[in-house]
Amino acid sequence: MKEELEAFKENDAWFPVDKLPSHKTPVQCSAISWESRKQRTVALSSMEAEYMAIAEACKEAIYLRMLLCELTGNLRTVKLYNDSQSAQKLVANHVCHRKSKHIDIRYHFVKDVINDKVINLQYLPTTAMPADFLTKALSPMKHYKCIEGIGMFKR
Repeated sequence: MKEELEAFKENDAWFPVDKLPSHKTPVQCSAISWESRKQRTVALSSMEAEYMAIAEACKEAIYLRMLLCELTGNLRTVKLYNDSQSAQKLVANHVCHRKSKHIDIRYHFVKDVINDKVINLQYLPTTAMPADFLTKALSPMKHYKCIEGIGMFKR
């Protein structure tokens, strides 16, 4: 049995998706957790807001990873999809510079969990991000594509 935990982050909207491809289960390819809310802190740039959202998504993904480990006995890396190239570059860069030195230290743990391979941060273009429906008004076609992408709808 192959278990894989994936998470999609759309600024402050993210939801892990539990995929169990070899079994027919009620949660197969479905969203098991999601959140959409205003960000609790003030960010000075969109890159900073995205970076903070990645950190929040990592916290939930780590929790769900441990829960899945308790249920299945397997501890796997979580794929976290992100649509901000600038925030992803900040995560990869371990140098503190003028654009990141004021970011609260509690958000920088994301660099450690990615280095420890707990989280695998991957870029996904905004046009392909299924979490869009949590934060944006979409056309009906795009809306159905998004909810199909997270397993809430099948054609």
